[in-house]
Amino acid sequence: MECDLKIEQKGLADLKAAIAHFETVGDFGSRELLEDILEPKEEQIDWLETQLGLIVKVGIENYLQSQMGD
Repeated sequence: MECDLKIEQKGLADLKAAIAHFETVGDFGSRELLEDILEPKEEQIDWLETQLGLIVKVGIENYLQSQMGD
């Protein structure tokens, strides 16, 4: 998950840079398309951070057990 988080964070930075670029050049259609991707990417980063925090808090064994469900 830590690697996934790093990849998502890098992707988020690239996405924000691309959005800023399209804003600068006046390509509002492309900017809007990328903005639609932004929120789910931020939500994914939040989820990964939460899961990693849970692992630290409860330990990997308890975390894995909780993920197995009923």
